[in-house]
Amino acid sequence: MQTLTRSQLKRMAENIRSCRDKQFPERGGNNRLAKAIGVSPQTLSQWINGSRMPPIEKLQALVTVFGISIQALCGLPEAAKPPRRLTKVQQGRLAAIDTMIFLLTRQRDALLGKKDGGDMRKVFTAIKEMVEKVII
Repeated sequence: MQTLTRSQLKRMAENIRSCRDKQFPERGGNNRLAKAIGVSPQTLSQWINGSRMPPIEKLQALVTVFGISIQALCGLPEAAKPPRRLTKVQQGRLAAIDTMIFLLTRQRDALLGKKDGGDMRKVFTAIKEMVEKVII
């Protein structure tokens, strides 16, 4: 991991505070978070004030508790994923999914006497997105 500048350390401290407030909104959140990651509340306060940087193993514990990446916690830009090219097989599968969505929407409309696919179209599109993640 790269060394943080003073402004990045301050941003990380703000991110820790913000995530703590979201994760532990009730009174005593600092103590609960400190206990969850295995440090004293005083140590956690130093991180939140930006006077000290957490060691890497504690950064890992923080991002696990908060459900975010280390880059996001430190205020660093996320690495961009290169676009992925689909194989012919994957393109064919996606085309089949699009056709199924179209046919299911038409069948639903015919059964219910509606011309607008509306909510069901949203459901089918959500299903398509989930299937795409699996096959791509």
